[in-house]
Amino acid sequence: MRQGFTDLAGAFSFSQLPAGQYNLCARIPAEQAANPSLPYLDTCTWPQPQPPVLVSAGQTLTGILVLVPQGVRLQVQVNDPQSLLAQITPQQWAQIPDMQLQVRIRQTGGLPYRVPLVSQTPNGRSYSLGVPAGASLLLTVSSSSLNIVNQIGAAVRGEASLPTPTGTALSPVQFTVQAQ
Repeated sequence: MRQGFTDLAGAFSFSQLPAGQYNLCARIPAEQAANPSLPYLDTCTWPQPQPPVLVSAGQTLTGILVLVPQGVRLQVQVNDPQSLLAQITPQQWAQIPDMQLQVRIRQTGGLPYRVPLVSQTPNGRSYSLGVPAGASLLLTVSSSSLNIVNQIGAAVRGEASLPTPTGTALSPVQFTVQAQ
């Protein structure tokens, strides 16, 4: 897999590719989105109908568009009234998975995808991700060292189905961590 970055106009290039068929995908980091409040899909995770690109030896192609559609914002709030979660730096949010608390989402039959941490306070953490509108989604919040309860105080075990997302945002999903 090759990765690259676009310039400010959205242009990109790859050189010295062997002849073959290539699938292109794109992601827009929230901090680089023109409108950070809009949820854009990560097309590398949520595949969109994008025809493969066929490259011949020595060929130069131009005008290839990779569309990054708008999705629906999923927000997960994990409350921590007892300050049980360790504080981690913003660099760690994107770099390494949090081993203390996992927030994952997947489509029915799909692979789990980590929901990124976007902020933290001593009272809890907020996670957010652009997800496909109209898709059946399963959410997992798990910890190896803490108990997790939902909004009504019931212990969370396994995956929970989310309402089918429409519009631009799902209602925030709330959880609370407690000592085991």
